[in-house]
Amino acid sequence: MNEEGLVSVEYDELNLQEVRFFYGIDNYNEVVLNNCPSGKKQRCETFVDFSAFDGETISAYFVVKDNANEVMSKIMTWNVDVSEPEFSQVVSNQNGNKMVFDLEATETADFLYKEAGTDLYKILCKNKTNQCIKEKTFTQGPHLLDLMAKDMAGNFDIEQISFNV
Repeated sequence: MNEEGLVSVEYDELNLQEVRFFYGIDNYNEVVLNNCPSGKKQRCETFVDFSAFDGETISAYFVVKDNANEVMSKIMTWNVDVSEPEFSQVVSNQNGNKMVFDLEATETADFLYKEAGTDLYKILCKNKTNQCIKEKTFTQGPHLLDLMAKDMAGNFDIEQISFNV
């Protein structure tokens, strides 16, 4: 499973009839995957909305069926996180050409920043917590920054600040 809910299975099955995906906690939801190809080293995938399980640990498995048998994959355990972290505090204090960031998010997150007009985010804090206090030096002139809090599942929140050095 990836952060968008894409699940996939790889298999070798020359006479494929059906691929099903099961997921849940106690009662399992079932999804029939459509248009899965027969053959060696094949892959079949589908998108699943896991939002009902946000913050929960679920189990999941696939069943691949041909003319003769059904084969069940091993049972996988996933921690579902579809919630975006939110900035709960964005404080920046300027001291000359230095800016001290005091950031807090609603969950454990990495904190990153980028200058307007660039595509590359730089790390402020790589965290195991929900807080970041970091000092950075900036060149003289105006600055427009995108601050990002990004959780381990890839969900993120962005706040923008501007200042002049």
